[in-house]
Amino acid sequence: MAREYAGPTGVNFAKGMVEYQMHPKFLEEFVDYVKVHDKKGPNGSVRLEFEIPVEKLDRFDELTQRRTWINFFGGPS
Repeated sequence: MAREYAGPTGVNFAKGMVEYQMHPKFLEEFVDYVKVHDKKGPNGSVRLEFEIPVEKLDRFDELTQRRTWINFFGGPS
């Protein structure tokens, strides 16, 4: 699924974002690739960003349990 978003910068995420629900093993296996994105989550909570190396994309896909498109502009998702 990660390959779907490998287009030109600004094209794929301009109108929203994808929320991923991951298997609990994801945090164990990808702990070395996490950084704090900002503190703009609910009630000022941190939002995390994972910089996934290309060689780990297949494993990322395997650990993805569900994904949901979050539309920023209220149009069709």
